[in-house]
Amino acid sequence: MRGSILRAYMAPLCVLLSTGQAHAMSWQHVKAMPFVVKDGLEIARQAQGKAPASLHIVCSENKELHLVLSTRLPGPRWAIEKGRDEEVSLFVGGIERQLKVVMDMVAKGQDLTWLESAVSRDGRGEPDTLVTTPLKAAEITKLSSWFGDMPPLKVSIVGYAETGVVMVGAVSGPAIAEVNAWCVAE
Repeated sequence: MRGSILRAYMAPLCVLLSTGQAHAMSWQHVKAMPFVVKDGLEIARQAQGKAPASLHIVCSENKELHLVLSTRLPGPRWAIEKGRDEEVSLFVGGIERQLKVVMDMVAKGQDLTWLESAVSRDGRGEPDTLVTTPLKAAEITKLSSWFGDMPPLKVSIVGYAETGVVMVGAVSGPAIAEVNAWCVAE
């Protein structure tokens, strides 16, 4: 199982490194996770020309799956607060595949000075990290089927702090189903 997860990481990573689009964004750097993470898998990453972002599905020690979004939220840094649960929409492919989930910011990236925030519009900087409440079995099944046999060309999250994060799929549906299987079995 872990070998296939490693393969799912390595091939896209080689492509990213060769195109110069690599941005290390992961749940592993976050010290404020509200649960202990046993393992996880990147399921979507920054789309070319879009703000750096990464979406992972992680397994907690309680055998629950969560989505973890790592990106730099837009807008004034003073308006972004930790501990604010907000309903967001996860779209896979298009608007017909919408999953509503609740996300909470668990780590806020470094604030910028007024001048830095006026000049910086590219989403670069220390990322913010948002985590969903535990996913239900039906939601995991939907995600797995929506990711299909090939990674989707568009995965987006809309709603937190009025942001829209656009990514591309990094894995196909069977990889998500595999994470679910070993998470609930261990």
